Amino acid sequence: MKKITILGSTGSIGKKTLEIIRNNREDFQVIALSAYNSHQEIISQALEFNPLYIVIYKEDNAEIIKSKLKNTNIKILFGHDGISEITSLENDIIISAITGFAALKPTLNAIKYSKRIGLANKESIVCAGRYLLDHAKKHNCEIIPIDSEHNSIFQLLDGKKINDNIHKVIITASGGPFFNYPIEKFSEISISEALKHPNWIMGKKITIDSATMVNKALELIEARILFNIEIKKLEVLIHPESIIHALIQYIDGSCKALLACHDMAVPIAHSIYYPKVISQNNYHLDLLDIKNLSFNKVDYQKFPAVKLAYHIMQEGKTLPLIFNCANEVMVNNFLAGKIKFIDIITNIEKILESYDNQELENIEHLFSIEQEIRFKANDLIC
Repeated sequence: MKKITILGSTGSIGKKTLEIIRNNREDFQVIALSAYNSHQEIISQALEFNPLYIVIYKEDNAEIIKSKLKNTNIKILFGHDGISEITSLENDIIISAITGFAALKPTLNAIKYSKRIGLANKESIVCAGRYLLDHAKKHNCEIIPIDSEHNSIFQLLDGKKINDNIHKVIITASGGPFFNYPIEKFSEISISEALKHPNWIMGKKITIDSATMVNKALELIEARILFNIEIKKLEVLIHPESIIHALIQYIDGSCKALLACHDMAVPIAHSIYYPKVISQNNYHLDLLDIKNLSFNKVDYQKFPAVKLAYHIMQEGKTLPLIFNCANEVMVNNFLAGKIKFIDIITNIEKILESYDNQELENIEHLFSIEQEIRFKANDLIC
């Protein structure tokens, strides 16, 4: 039985992980669960899975939580200190599914105490990839990506490194809700429209990132860092069916692809069971139902974030960090109704152009720049 902790248990990845555990109770002991502020949901999860600890980041509903769990032996923790405590517990697996840059510190700490990180947080790699990977190597912690695209690359490589036999690594994008939307109407896109993803059920932030295709830009940067892929070998194709998640083309003309239904149960199960494979009958593809597998180039006019990713990868240094932090601020402001959909990328570009790119000195320097960028980004809105 493996000890598992889930950071972000009330989000889409966390809930799907618990669904897999629910169906395989004999394989896992849930050590700890954390949530930002979904107190009712984490109470329900705690009563069902009986972890040793739960953490609510915001303490607003502390008394309700304590009252509902008073007849259990579950230790209730709060805030930064609570997250730090549960990531310092010995675990076989920690699922890092906290949204955004906020996952970086918990993930860095978890690496020291866990045998494996199931990484569902691309922002940690984008912002501090080399630090995080070197940290994992130092502590002999295995990192397995949960994003469907990166998990697919992981499976396709099957333990091999990127080599000269590989011509290209392709990740796919659904195109989101605006693939066929006329560009002249992008200025009119509403919050509700941007939150209607055609294929995936996800949290608000990642759904907006999918609509702008910033998500795919971040995934390009993540793939380059995780697998040490040359920029010229990385490509994105629009694949509206979301059946093929990644492809590897070889110099001899052959191509390997990973096909799966568009449900995160598939990569999550792979990450927590690897190298074992478990049966998941509910998620088998019915190939007879697949009438079409189509591919299109990314329209850089509609989705400039993807083109921007190549520039960011080429320049490196602090640009990935700036890109991510500026995007998080802009998405929050869009969801708050303070800016338009098209302003998200426009403002990110302004911030990138105004900032002097520099080498990261250390992890403290990284956090200092992150705070500076958030201040500048919010100041741009005022």
